[in-house]
Amino acid sequence: MLLSYVMATSLYHSLMEDLRSREAGKSKVPPGGGINPLTVDVNFVPLDLLDIDNTKQVISISSSLTLSWTDTSLTWDSSPTGSYANLHAVEVNSDDVWTPRVLIMNGASNDRMVDMGPRATLLSNGTVSLAASPLIQFTCSMDLEVYPFDVQDCKVLLVPISPVPILFRPDRNPVESRESFLGTFNGEGTIESVEALHKETSLPGMPLEYRLRLKRKMVFYVTSFIVPIVLTSYMNTLVFVIPAESGERVSCLVSIFVSNAVFVSFCTDQMPQGLDSVPLVTYLQLGTMVQSAVYILLVSYVLCRFYRQDDGVTDDVTKEAPDAQNAVPHLTEDFRSSKSGDAVKRRKKRVEIDFFLTALVLNTVFVVWFLSGMMK
Repeated sequence: MLLSYVMATSLYHSLMEDLRSREAGKSKVPPGGGINPLTVDVNFVPLDLLDIDNTKQVISISSSLTLSWTDTSLTWDSSPTGSYANLHAVEVNSDDVWTPRVLIMNGASNDRMVDMGPRATLLSNGTVSLAASPLIQFTCSMDLEVYPFDVQDCKVLLVPISPVPILFRPDRNPVESRESFLGTFNGEGTIESVEALHKETSLPGMPLEYRLRLKRKMVFYVTSFIVPIVLTSYMNTLVFVIPAESGERVSCLVSIFVSNAVFVSFCTDQMPQGLDSVPLVTYLQLGTMVQSAVYILLVSYVLCRFYRQDDGVTDDVTKEAPDAQNAVPHLTEDFRSSKSGDAVKRRKKRVEIDFFLTALVLNTVFVVWFLSGMMK
């Protein structure tokens, strides 16, 4: 067994010396001398959606990228009777052979070149494979109308950089390996699907386009953002059932208005400045703020009108029964409250109930419209 190991090691070193002594190993000559276009198979597998920057319209993903091509000058005989019997593959430094470079055309980082790693795999039939696991940042024009329930269709453009004419071609059997990874990692969202677009008429040097469908994970945004806004909008309607004597109606509405302003500030920080369409969640925020402002006016109207009527009733009753007021003060107070005061209070209560029910219905219609727009 030890002898077999020594022989295999010796055979391996002999093959490595043989490969380095060839022109492709010494001068890094491209396959075919760089005259004819070289076809490179690309297997691009997005693994995880790491970050979605709404403001900068930038997506960050982790991925696996493998390039494969054939170099006939790096073949050897691996048959059982060949010079390098049963030695079918070796691993070499990527600097020892010619390798193509890859550029992310729509990349968002300062260095858009992909670092393909230090090692390359050579097969006896001349196939060279170069693999890497790059973290890719790329730009994507997002439609945030139904944010945070949005699904984005983005693309990654891979371009070969080389003086040799190179044609990028998607791997012929990438579906099984790719689909097995989709949605299996934890990130800010999930990668729903990946599609490679390649035309048979594509020319060397043209970008290879991968279309990605990305879906945002919405649990955080729903629980910490949308639900509080909806609850706040319903809290606005409850102001009409707060007793007027407590004196807290206006202060309650002002507090709700300020809290909505905080939510608006948070949402503004998450949105880009040049949006083509206004997100529905912005309408929800603005609607809640407008609701608070309108209710402040309505509450002020109710308080001013009916409390003025109370004062007017008191003055009228005093004029009608001045002798009773001077003679028996406590009878005068009973007289005031029993005749007109109760009627004014009932009328005021009826108006407040009407306002409350109307506001409740309108708020429910508004929330249903918002949710239906989100789920479309």
